[in-house]
Amino acid sequence: MSELRRGHSSWPKRLVMAAGCCAVLIGFFAVWWLVWTNSLHLDGPPRKVPHPNAFDYYVKAAEVAHKMDELKGQASNAHRNLSAAEKKAVERYNQRVAALVHRGFSYQFLIPAVRSTDATLSTMNTNVMLRELGRRLEAQGEQMAARGQWKDAVDRYLDIIKLGVDVPHGGEFVPSMNGMAIESMGRGPLWRCLNHLSAVEVKRATQRLEKINAGRVSFSQTLVDDLHVSRATYREALKEAAWHERVMVWLAERHGMDCTKRWMSTDKQPYPIRRRKADNAFLKLMEKIPSWYGGTTDLYERLACHTATNEAKSAALAVTLALHGYHLEHGAYPNRLKELVPSY
Repeated sequence: MSELRRGHSSWPKRLVMAAGCCAVLIGFFAVWWLVWTNSLHLDGPPRKVPHPNAFDYYVKAAEVAHKMDELKGQASNAHRNLSAAEKKAVERYNQRVAALVHRGFSYQFLIPAVRSTDATLSTMNTNVMLRELGRRLEAQGEQMAARGQWKDAVDRYLDIIKLGVDVPHGGEFVPSMNGMAIESMGRGPLWRCLNHLSAVEVKRATQRLEKINAGRVSFSQTLVDDLHVSRATYREALKEAAWHERVMVWLAERHGMDCTKRWMSTDKQPYPIRRRKADNAFLKLMEKIPSWYGGTTDLYERLACHTATNEAKSAALAVTLALHGYHLEHGAYPNRLKELVPSY
């Protein structure tokens, strides 16, 4: 009887001990969670920005092009044609834009690191300016072609392709897509100039295009930069999110890293194989992320598709230039593509 009483009296102690252990565990988890969400290193590795950086020259050229557009806009709003002095000013602006772009070609291009929302917005504004710069160079090429200066027009279109290839370096998803759009501005008109070039000019253009294509940023590097930008925004999102939303962000970060590694492992493989091997777990998870995240569910898939398409178009243009130059030089096309090497 006494043993039964002692057993009954020990139950409250056991409950208190269990409750205390649970409280300690919950407190430990809460402290760990707060420390983790407030001190998690999400900024990515430090980046060594080259000095001088071609990025600075491109931005200056874009600013000059914007001033030129403002001058033309004033005349258009006044419903009048440009005066002789204004035409000379526009020509000086065009020369200044081309000089800055060509000077930038002499240096390495790297977009400054984006590690916050404000920096992301600033980079997006820069992307708009660089795209407008591409349009300005395209307009210069069209003017040269209209005057019959086909060699100069081809050089300007190759400048646009070079600009588009440089833009994604150091950037994430948006600069990569922006670079592809800029490339298309130069690639399309270049096709129309082929029949107006000599064999020497075609060979020169082919060799320059090949050199430009060799400077492309890899798909895996774009994924790495995109991941650093995404993780940098998590820090700000975690501060404002509820606890269950923080869990979702934490899971998204983990699965996003796994997905990126899987995509990177297939970087050197053809796109169809890369697509089949890619893990869709991250994309499915992104559909459950709260609306404040603002991400899209198919970024990686779209980027992979557009990258593969852009690379194929660039390679097709290079091969076409080489075949056209060979035909102009020898009067017939080669029996095999190997005959284009090493001349083209």
